[in-house]
Amino acid sequence: MLDGYSHLIRGITGKIRRNIVLPTRNSLPIRRKNSEELLLLSPKLFYLVREELLLVEDTLRSRSPIMRNLDPIGSLKLSPLEHTLRPAVVLLGARMFGFVREKAVGLAGMVQMVHLATHVHSIVRYERESESGSSSMPILLGDYFYSRFFALAAEAHLTRFLRPLSETVCLISASAIREAGSDGALQDVTRLVRNQTAELIAEGMAMGGELAGADPEGRESIRMVGLKLGMGYGLMDRGMSSLAAGYLDQALAELHRHPDSAARRGLQEVIEHFHFRADQKPAVTAVTIER
Repeated sequence: MLDGYSHLIRGITGKIRRNIVLPTRNSLPIRRKNSEELLLLSPKLFYLVREELLLVEDTLRSRSPIMRNLDPIGSLKLSPLEHTLRPAVVLLGARMFGFVREKAVGLAGMVQMVHLATHVHSIVRYERESESGSSSMPILLGDYFYSRFFALAAEAHLTRFLRPLSETVCLISASAIREAGSDGALQDVTRLVRNQTAELIAEGMAMGGELAGADPEGRESIRMVGLKLGMGYGLMDRGMSSLAAGYLDQALAELHRHPDSAARRGLQEVIEHFHFRADQKPAVTAVTIER
């Protein structure tokens, strides 16, 4: 079975070589040290949930032969921040209202699997614009990540979150389909960023709050923090740093509605980190997101 998995991963290089660098047998097995080094490279934004992030990484790598013996996650060449952001804000969102550590780690892993799957599929989409041929191998890898998302939900007894996360996956996929016909207008870009980046971050934080016992008002508020943060982050990722600043201001304003706590300060540091980067560009008026 391992040889089959090895063939699956190595077969990807023909189509997305620029994005994926595969490990050699000499680098196996993947050790916890790799996760620790990844967090050391990340900004010191996530110190409050450092141990939980290591548990998330261990969980993702230990629950299947692919992740124990190869390195499909490390092979994606995600930046440390891109790799860490989504599970980190899910964990911080849960800490805002209390903390159920084992459940929160499971939920963060589910959100991370969705992110990895959509990331792989987006690589395939962009590669197809410039190259011809079959992309079946990377598509299978993305589908594998999606299947692990369902398995993690069952293992962590978090199946009640399958519906909202599945609906978010559908939103991301539908947006990716529409993107092919987009003319790049500002309104189109903000809508795509909302659907493809911000909604997953928002839903993850809302589910983290719900898991920790947030009431409906608190859940909606932390969801809005995630939505504004996701918009700011996604716009910066598309090279529109100046436009991101307005959304990040809104994220801070919504966050400050909550009582002071270590988790609130941790989230504030994340938002301010992106705000500092956005402030390096000339200001552009942001498009308002309605509740």
